[in-house]
Amino acid sequence: MQLTPLIAVHMTAAIGALVIGPFALWARMGSTQRPWLHRAIAKKDFVTHRITMQYLYVGACLIAGGFTLLPSRYLGNLIWCEWLGWL
Repeated sequence: MQLTPLIAVHMTAAIGALVIGPFALWARMGSTQRPWLHRAIAKKDFVTHRITMQYLYVGACLIAGGFTLLPSRYLGNLIWCEWLGWL
């Protein structure tokens, strides 16, 4: 398997989400309001929504990252076998 443009775009988006996610989820907004489309599904329970989104982000990163880095997958094989030579 080789790195196709589709895989490269997907991997770039995933790495971007991994890097930008903590800033988006743990930063304080201050006096700036969220966009109206995002607020249209809110029920004024901001604390529960924030905690749910934080857990969802961390869980998704750990689960998806765990499956991605398995030695039998493309990226896992590239990292563990070719780059590090551990397996």
